[in-house]
Amino acid sequence: MRQEDIPSEIFEGYIKKVSETRQIPIEKLISEYEKVLNRDSVKKWDAPDSEKVKVAGKILFKNWMSKDPITTYEMLIPIGMTEPRLKKDAENKIENMRVTIFVAGRLTKDKPFEIKEVVFNGRYVPMVQKIQVIRAYSNVKLYDKGFFIGVGDGTKFDNSQKLKMSEEDFITKVCKLPKLDKLSDVVTHKSKRQGETIYADKTDMYLIEGMVQRGFKKGYAIKDESLPYEEKLIKIGDKSVILPQTLTVWIPSRFYKWDEDSELAFLGTIDIGWNDKKPVMNAVLVYPVGYAELIQGKKEEKK
Repeated sequence: MRQEDIPSEIFEGYIKKVSETRQIPIEKLISEYEKVLNRDSVKKWDAPDSEKVKVAGKILFKNWMSKDPITTYEMLIPIGMTEPRLKKDAENKIENMRVTIFVAGRLTKDKPFEIKEVVFNGRYVPMVQKIQVIRAYSNVKLYDKGFFIGVGDGTKFDNSQKLKMSEEDFITKVCKLPKLDKLSDVVTHKSKRQGETIYADKTDMYLIEGMVQRGFKKGYAIKDESLPYEEKLIKIGDKSVILPQTLTVWIPSRFYKWDEDSELAFLGTIDIGWNDKKPVMNAVLVYPVGYAELIQGKKEEKK
């Protein structure tokens, strides 16, 4: 589409105004305008062409002249992340990808740290690959997207600093997330639900430790002395739960790097299976706590 193909009132009233205000090239805005005009919903709209070009101009103006509220965090410390996922029923393209990281953030030095979920959508997803967990980032801008906190063009994760305390101390003392003494305790520490839903509250996390019995790419089966030789059915209140031989922990592929017999810590939510009645953890962070051997060809992240 060329400039002369666009009615002058649309070009002057929307495209040119956005370009001058936001310092965005006219060519880019014309391309974006054309995309809106070619939407199936706009094409099928039962309205004259004069109305269609006008609504396309309005949508362009709204999209480029609206600004999400920005909050700058004096310090932001990532404590975990999810596996990147495709949005439901979406085509396998980067613009349809989504990943969440969990952070402890404070607005100023005199404020306490708070646990937040930060969502990376589409073209921002690759940023997560360079973010280091349990490292401090300064002056990070996050965007209030209404239903969630997200990132934008102004978000930078640069020049991380090593913490002056261990992972466990930061998680338990600063983030105030509890550590379970033994793996058998998971059966009595199911994470809270999200409101009235069946889904776990992603920030109601626990720290556990165990030795890797085996790995299966998407997770580990771990064990300690508190888990039985053979699984057994036990009563927790009025509910029956299976105390397993090993605890299954699902993890993001980024953290699948440790071999069998490694002693690892996991941070995540705990749930009890509806059908098999077995506890399971969905972890967002994994790190070694004792003897640990890397899987051949894997590398440990810099601390």
